[in-house]
Amino acid sequence: MEEVFAGIVIQPLPDNVIYLHAGQLQTNYPIRSASSDGASQIGTVYFGGGRFVADQIKNGYHRIPLPGGSATWGWVKPNNRMVVYPQLTNPSLDMATLPNNAFPFRESFSTVGKSMFGRPKFNRSVVKSFSPASPGGDGKALFVTDQSNHGNGSSESVLIGKPGHRNYYVQSHVYFNYGAPSGVGYERYGIFLRDDGFAGLDTTFEGAGNSYALLWDTDDGRLRAAKLVDAVITDFLSPARYITGSGWHTMRIEARENKIKYLLDGELLIEVADSTFPCGQCGIGYSTHRTDWPASRGACFDNFEAGTLETNRPSFVGVSMQPEGGLRLLIRGDEGTTNALERASSLTNWTFITNVVQTSVTVEFVDGDTSARARWYRARRLP
Repeated sequence: MEEVFAGIVIQPLPDNVIYLHAGQLQTNYPIRSASSDGASQIGTVYFGGGRFVADQIKNGYHRIPLPGGSATWGWVKPNNRMVVYPQLTNPSLDMATLPNNAFPFRESFSTVGKSMFGRPKFNRSVVKSFSPASPGGDGKALFVTDQSNHGNGSSESVLIGKPGHRNYYVQSHVYFNYGAPSGVGYERYGIFLRDDGFAGLDTTFEGAGNSYALLWDTDDGRLRAAKLVDAVITDFLSPARYITGSGWHTMRIEARENKIKYLLDGELLIEVADSTFPCGQCGIGYSTHRTDWPASRGACFDNFEAGTLETNRPSFVGVSMQPEGGLRLLIRGDEGTTNALERASSLTNWTFITNVVQTSVTVEFVDGDTSARARWYRARRLP
């Protein structure tokens, strides 16, 4: 039910010819074993018009199930010939009862061209070459601008996540382009979380901003640890903080219950207690307050990530016997944590086996010891 009713639907478009239901695409979509252009191909999307339900997003790839006799997942990278629908849910399904399995989101924006990552407010942003490169980056960055909207919207944003996401962090490298020309206004941009889904930042066109945001202004370098309510900014920083110089910076916001932390380059700017927004989506955003409307206006972002801050106990979500007699266990836990795995022939005298690092939400462990006919297993999270 989680995969069918709480996923993101992607749909390859038919070719620009008379539609034939059985007609194959002129250019097929490769299905890869991992979320990487270099991963091996394990399948192919041959037909346009079919829909797939993706349960995870990573590096611009969407994970979809493959047909076959066993449960197999593959990764597809959408382009401008594939529609990525927003989150779809069955209205009779209580989403609060489902585990939070969408995190983490990570994107390095490594392919030049239109970006298919996240959901734009108005138009798809583009990845372009940019110098200087971000810390640990590859010389490419996502350029977010309102210039491509060609309408009344003076902002643009990229939104990701679920409306029910509550305890999590969002982080991105952001290039501060200091010193807008005097007399023509300024640009404002940054990251946000627990958004209402309109991602309007400090504008009101087609949805005003309602979220927690870390924002920076180009004219005077003012940094704001902000709460946005119908686009009105409350800055928690007092006195005001300024960054007067160009360069890359790491912006980060953490939200755990009513505790909101704002960080810049690993430094805690401020922690506040606020319950205005209990949950919501996250992303990156830009708004212009200029009067000359240059085509070059916009902001560069790189190495975006968002992940859970929930502290769920580890659990076993699968068990199977290996052909050689070993026992294969699937362990679910918060990514980045370490769990101690133990076993016993009875519910006493537990013996430590190994520490399991959760390199992903679900990891595998195989116990090759076949000396016992039956055993108990348990996992406990280390501090």
